[in-house]
Amino acid sequence: MRSLSKAAAFSAILVLGATAAMAQTGATVTTTVLTYAPAPTGKLRLIKTGHAVDFVRAPGPAFVEAIEIFASRYGSAQAPKRDYHIYVLHSSGQVLADVAFPASTIERGEPKWYRIATPPIEVTERFGVVAYFRSDENEGVFVGFSMLPNAAHSFQGLPYRKFTPVDGKYEWAIRVELTPRPSVAQGVKLLANFQPVDIERALERRMTVAYDTGRPAGFVDCGVEGPIMRFDLSDVTPDGFSDGNVYLESLDIYANRYGSMSAAANSVRFEVLIYDQGGNKLDHGSFEYRPLGLSPKWTRFNYAKPVNLRYGTGAIDVAIVPMTKPTQGIHFHYTPAGEKAHSKIGLYDRQVKDTPGREWMIRATFKFQDQ
Repeated sequence: MRSLSKAAAFSAILVLGATAAMAQTGATVTTTVLTYAPAPTGKLRLIKTGHAVDFVRAPGPAFVEAIEIFASRYGSAQAPKRDYHIYVLHSSGQVLADVAFPASTIERGEPKWYRIATPPIEVTERFGVVAYFRSDENEGVFVGFSMLPNAAHSFQGLPYRKFTPVDGKYEWAIRVELTPRPSVAQGVKLLANFQPVDIERALERRMTVAYDTGRPAGFVDCGVEGPIMRFDLSDVTPDGFSDGNVYLESLDIYANRYGSMSAAANSVRFEVLIYDQGGNKLDHGSFEYRPLGLSPKWTRFNYAKPVNLRYGTGAIDVAIVPMTKPTQGIHFHYTPAGEKAHSKIGLYDRQVKDTPGREWMIRATFKFQDQ
């Protein structure tokens, strides 16, 4: 179930009506505020997922102009340097708008109402609002709620994934400001211009990990040994991903081959072994030298069948065995390493050594596929 609810319609509580001046014309427009939690009595955080509310408005044109959230931030005194997100959803569950705002907007302390202005977003009669704060055990946001005996409109989840009802009889303290026409002429998001996305593609997200600086500082002829890179999946796991499959799709290597041109013609291959952080082998494959040039360049090596890493692996080691011979081999290039190095050299099941101050120019692309 990727929409917020299967119920046909609900009636949101009309909290207040107001009038606001329209800047261009001097005319006024009535603002209607909808919520299911008129008097917040508690607060709750959601780890790695969003606070979602399924709204139904009155018939006729309507535009979201702002979202109000009763909230407080927890964690360090200085807000993290990242954005929080509010997603406004079509009745189909697809995203009409993604409104980002600085984490510093929400303050620590007692919860209070915060107003997040949006561009005018035309919405269907039934629509959803999802507030996502990327909360974890250390940093995040508490959202207020009201205890109600017939609560049925509040969920947890993220767009294009499964929404599940919250535990308990309560509704999130989230308000929506609606107007019958846009209050400004610029940036209006009309339903007529809405383009649905392929949900299956939306559930697939690709992330590339690169620890190098992109500026080569030298190269190494590893001989019979080879470069080893550790990729930490926590560095690339997309926001909201918690249950699905993770695949290694490709490797990008900045390198050049050396030796006889026949090395390419004869389809000489190098081996690539994938291990989890416990040393268990996940895959053993090989690629041709053929795409490598005699001059250094980035070359992508795609897996015909992506390697299933089993989510929860934590980190993987990519060990390359260049299969060097007197007549051919590979020069692997490196950049200066940062504070935390991810590179080693050696034969994985025999001897592995550090490469002080060096980071291999090897990158990996992962596909995260939600269930």
